[in-house]
Amino acid sequence: MTASTSAPTSAVSPTSASAPAAATAVPPTASPSQPPSRTSSRTPSAKAKRRPARPPGTYVKRPAVHAAITETDIYVRTKSNQRALQLRAKQLYESPAAAFTIHGLGAALPRAVDLGLWVQRHYPQSVTLAVTTDSVTLYGEHEPTWAALDADPTVTSRINSAIHIVVHKVMRH
Repeated sequence: MTASTSAPTSAVSPTSASAPAAATAVPPTASPSQPPSRTSSRTPSAKAKRRPARPPGTYVKRPAVHAAITETDIYVRTKSNQRALQLRAKQLYESPAAAFTIHGLGAALPRAVDLGLWVQRHYPQSVTLAVTTDSVTLYGEHEPTWAALDADPTVTSRINSAIHIVVHKVMRH
């Protein structure tokens, strides 16, 4: 019984010894209810809370509009991991689906082509590629400036290149 009472006492003594050290770390001008000035500088000021989410006058790109994503689609981005794309293509090749599609837009066109060529290299004689290209209209909007915060954003459009590579599996008998 004395062993159980001595254990909490030894556990309390280090914390009680560190408590005065923590109290001395607070500047003498700060009240106990206020946090130290070091942490209060990290909280956003009232002026920062009133600002819009984006700075005024910025250009915001909207996501590209496309058909619903199916299980047999691979959308290639510039930030996509090439090894992960190859593993996904391998999974789709080994799936019962007869074909799958690789999509690329804009700066991701070379990566989509590389993925299509990788599939063709790794499965020669068992796949055919059907490649189509087109131009896609993308939209963006300019946020109003500080002078006209109550104005509506201006919507703009631009044209970007796209590629769609349909990988058909050739069935051998």
